[in-house]
Amino acid sequence: MTERRGVLLAAAGLLLAVIVAALAARRPSAGPSALSASSQGWSTLRRYAEIRGSKVELLDRPVSRGREGGVLIAFPEKGFRTDEELEALRSWVGRGNRLVLAFSGEPRVREESRVFHAFGMSGKSVRGELPVNPVAWYRFQSEVWRLDAQPAAGGSAREVAEIHVHAPRRIPVPGKDARILYRAQGGDPMVFTSPYLRGTVLVLPADALSNGRISAEGNADLAEWVREWMGPTLLFEEHFHGLSSPDLETGSASFPFDLLAGQLLLLYALAVLALSRRFGPAWKETPVRTGSTATFLLGLATRHRRFGHYREAGELLLERARSYDPALAVPEESLALAEQGSEESLLALGKEIGRIQAGKRGAAR
Repeated sequence: MTERRGVLLAAAGLLLAVIVAALAARRPSAGPSALSASSQGWSTLRRYAEIRGSKVELLDRPVSRGREGGVLIAFPEKGFRTDEELEALRSWVGRGNRLVLAFSGEPRVREESRVFHAFGMSGKSVRGELPVNPVAWYRFQSEVWRLDAQPAAGGSAREVAEIHVHAPRRIPVPGKDARILYRAQGGDPMVFTSPYLRGTVLVLPADALSNGRISAEGNADLAEWVREWMGPTLLFEEHFHGLSSPDLETGSASFPFDLLAGQLLLLYALAVLALSRRFGPAWKETPVRTGSTATFLLGLATRHRRFGHYREAGELLLERARSYDPALAVPEESLALAEQGSEESLLALGKEIGRIQAGKRGAAR
C-alpha cells in the first residue's frame, strides 16, 4: 500500500511538472500593445497608421510635457502610474493635446479606473458576475456586442458600418458634455469624446482596434477615423506595456512569477519524495499468543537457549522453589547443577526439584 501511494504521488508530481512547464513555455500576451501580434495586440493598427502616412512613435517612458501629437493608451497595462504621472498626463491634455483611452472592460483592472477617474469619469458594471455553469460561463466569455454609430450634430447618421467588440463587464460613464459616437444595442455609450480643459479625450473599447477585430469593415472605418482625429503624429504609450528605456529608472517592477512557480514546484517535489519514502522500519504487529502453558514454556525455553541464560535460569529456579517452600531441602549435588550453566544441568536441576516437590506432596497426603 505504501509503495502504491508513493507511485501515485510521484505521478502527480510529474503531471504538475508537465503543466508548469507547458505554462512557462507559453509566451504571455502583451495585451493591446503596438508591438504585440496576438489577437488582442495593436500591431496592425500601428502598421496601418504608418502605411497611411502618419508618423508613429513608441513611448518607452511616461508622457512628457513637451511631446507633440496624440497619445494612445490602451488597457490592461502591466505597470502602475504614480499620482505624479497622472497629474502630468492631465496637465498635458489640459494644454490642448488629444488622448485616446482604450478600456479593457474588465473589473479587475484597477489602474484603468484610476486613469478614468483622473479625467472625471466614473464606471459602471453592465453584465454582472461570471456564471458558475460551464455552458453559461462559455457563452458569457465569448459574447460579442454590436455597436451602432450615432447621428452627428446635424442630425444625420454617420455613414459607417457597425463595429463589433468583445462584450465588456464594466464601462466608463461619460460626462454631460461628451459627444457619443457609438452605442451598444442596450443604449450604453461605448465610443465617445469628452472635453478636458483645452484638450479632448477619446474613449473606446481596446478590442475595437485589436488585431482580431480591425479587419472587419466597421472596425476598419473606426481605425481610419481615429488616425485622422489624432493628427499627423501618433504616440503609442508602450512604457506601461513593458517597453522601457535603458537609462530610465522605474519604481515599478514585475513580480517574478516564473521564479515563484519554480520554488513551488521544488517544494512539491520534496514533499512527494518525503511522502513516498517509508518513515523508519516497517511495523510488524505482534501476534497474540494463544494455546496451553506448554507452548508458553517451550517459547520461554527457546529464548533461554538463544541467549544462553542457563546459569541465571538455574539460580532463579532455586530462588522461586524456595520462595514457595522455604523448607525445601535440595542436595548439594543438585545445587552444583545450577553452577554448571549448561542446558543439560538446567534440565537435570528442574527434574530434581520436581522430584523433591512431588515426594513432599505425596508424604503430605
